Amino acid sequence: MLEHPDITNVNLTGYPQTEAYTQVIVQCPTCNNVHHVTEVVLCYRSEHYFCNQSCFVEWMLNNDDLSWSEVGD
Repeated sequence: MLEHPDITNVNLTGYPQTEAYTQVIVQCPTCNNVHHVTEVVLCYRSEHYFCNQSCFVEWMLNNDDLSWSEVGD
């Protein structure tokens, strides 16, 4: 017999929905915008959360984790 997912969650965790009670807020270290974890585009080393690739690259350049070089003339 199938059971409703909320009933299964209550039996396992005591809560009907796991996401409704665990909203984690993070701040992008580059632009300081605040986001829910579900809105984050990039996570670096499980401690830095970035809202887009531009913020990630800028942070890497500013923190000596990345160097810029051009190939060509």
